[in-house]
Amino acid sequence: MNDFAKLGLAINVSSAERMPLIARGEDEARKDENGVAAYIEYLSEDSEPGRKFARDTQRDTIRKIRRGGAKVIDETDDLESHIAKLCVLGTGWHLVSAEGAFVDIPFSPANLRTFLEMPGHFWAVRDSAIFVGTAANFTKASSAS
Repeated sequence: MNDFAKLGLAINVSSAERMPLIARGEDEARKDENGVAAYIEYLSEDSEPGRKFARDTQRDTIRKIRRGGAKVIDETDDLESHIAKLCVLGTGWHLVSAEGAFVDIPFSPANLRTFLEMPGHFWAVRDSAIFVGTAANFTKASSAS
């Protein structure tokens, strides 16, 4: 253990955490017939897949700049980048219909992309991007002393 590890400031980067899937206009995540709430599971941005994605994205941007000057980034680039990152960090989900039934769509990065790219689902992209970028979501609460 190095001296910085002794500080105990590192977040959990080895396991995924569940982001409650709360649809717009609702106060909490829908629950299925067994009481299981809807969620999407994500790894932290600081996980190895998240860090690799950041390195690859940075490397690609530098190559584009070297090839043709400064790259203008517009909103579609930003949205695509968020979706691509979320597909790398996503590890699972539990989907629940508006009627409260479990929706059996197998999790895969491709299915997550389809879900996030659907019209009217930008809220899920925004909520997910905020979730994976917030270290507190990957920090276990310490016990009271």
